[in-house]
Amino acid sequence: MHRVRPIIAVVLAVLGGITLATANIALWARTEIVDRDHVVAQSEEILASPAVREAIAVQLVSELRDASRVDTGIEKLPDFLEGPANDALNFALEEIQNQIIEALARRPVAALWQSSVASFHEQLIDNDSDELTLGLEEVTDAISPEVTEAIEPVREFLNIPESWGRFTVLTRDELPELWLTLLALEKQSPYLPWLGLALVGGGVALSRRRLVAGSIAAFSLAAASLVAVPLFRQANEQLFNTSDAEVNQRAADAVWGILFAPVYGRIALVAVVGVAIGVAALGAELIMMQRKLDKTPEVA
Repeated sequence: MHRVRPIIAVVLAVLGGITLATANIALWARTEIVDRDHVVAQSEEILASPAVREAIAVQLVSELRDASRVDTGIEKLPDFLEGPANDALNFALEEIQNQIIEALARRPVAALWQSSVASFHEQLIDNDSDELTLGLEEVTDAISPEVTEAIEPVREFLNIPESWGRFTVLTRDELPELWLTLLALEKQSPYLPWLGLALVGGGVALSRRRLVAGSIAAFSLAAASLVAVPLFRQANEQLFNTSDAEVNQRAADAVWGILFAPVYGRIALVAVVGVAIGVAALGAELIMMQRKLDKTPEVA
């Protein structure tokens, strides 16, 4: 039993550090990602990004092109229009895109955008639908007067579709494993910190050198926290770096920077605290050992 006890103490300390690092990520997911009010509030900053507004405008203009017609009955707008008709059409599309970008900066439209984000976030959390769609119909309704005016000179070639503004962002199968893991961890976030503290406390209590056990737990906390960094980077590549369009990539980078990148600072803070506690505990243990040696009488 005396030989097994130190091993059990080390195992408990390591598991406790890992559990506390996991709890840190779970609590971050609960307050920053799963909390709908927080995400909706952050969506205002997302829409303030020029890259995001441009990406939305490009998508909406693309839908206009795909839903448009010509008098010959061709369902899709042909790419072979030449001469004045093509020049007028391109000018109208560019004007529409610029108007959409400007409209998205207005506060009334921004409020409608937040409503759309809340609906999209609900789809992400509830896991009910196979396709995750962003519905901007209220946004397009708000800007349709300006768009209708811009379309008028090329009404022969363009029309506004009935469901303008609803498009699939990604499918359920395209969600990275990390996202599903975060959702699972978030559900355990009320319990993980207490479990981690209990494991660390058990390891320290069983160890004959409690400061050493504490330092093991602290270093495990730091190491486990840093392991999460490449996992988040991999998720970034899977979820946000899938588009070939440069404009979409810039928007994806902006969304990642606002919603997910702050977790790196939280991970770094916990890792630094873990290392500091571990070093302090080891230093204290060495000082205590040195004092015991100093008190030991020399044998003549």
